[in-house]
Amino acid sequence: MKKIFLSDIIKFLTKKYPLENATTWDHPGLQIGNPDQEVKKILTTLDVTPQLVQTAVANNIDTIISHHPLIFHPIKTIDLSHPRSQMNAELIKHNINVFSIHTNFDDGEPGMNDFLAELLNLKNVTKICPGKTINGINYFGRMGETNKSINELIKIFKDKLKIKMIKFLDNGRQIKKVGIIGGAGASGIKPAFESGADLFITGDVKYHDFLEAQISHYAVLDVGHVVEKIFALKMVPIIQQEFPTLTVKSNKLSAMEIPNLEDK
Repeated sequence: MKKIFLSDIIKFLTKKYPLENATTWDHPGLQIGNPDQEVKKILTTLDVTPQLVQTAVANNIDTIISHHPLIFHPIKTIDLSHPRSQMNAELIKHNINVFSIHTNFDDGEPGMNDFLAELLNLKNVTKICPGKTINGINYFGRMGETNKSINELIKIFKDKLKIKMIKFLDNGRQIKKVGIIGGAGASGIKPAFESGADLFITGDVKYHDFLEAQISHYAVLDVGHVVEKIFALKMVPIIQQEFPTLTVKSNKLSAMEIPNLEDK
């Protein structure tokens, strides 16, 4: 059986989700690891946390593929009395690689918002404002048609992704077109409605964003940042199809929940 190395995984993932497609403030790519290390067991996850690392060690995982980068800001000191430094030390001690795919996955085709649109069974899905940038970054939301009510869409998120807390602003109008951006996408509220959305779905919507939406008679659904845990589920078949001999498991939960390994 041919050995598979981290460099093979990196080559595949960066071809499918090029690092240059990430936003300028982002830091995807290799976070910790050795490209020459053989890979046998992969764990996909939204976040890398101390609890997840413990789970990875206990299950002999050698590579973690995360959505949110492990190292987002420059490391100025490694203080082993601090939990984050302890976590990074554990990864190195146990030879666990970490590779992250963040906004280059959001911008991918298929990417984060394609998978969320698929989850909601949206039809005739297109990009919102194709080619447009907001705050200097690519705008990678999706827009699609639905015949579901806002309550039916909420139920999908609760049933399929087990999201417990959802905030929403309903303007009472019929929903035909839905715009969606996984993660913190409140900056896309106005462009989405200018592009014809009847409802906009995203996460981390602040009080004043909701206030402006209410004044403008926009319907907004805040499903939280945790909706992006769909990344972990969708990456399993993507990796497994390219590397069928690897064991690939997913952590279905977010940093706010206890890690729970699942087969593909």
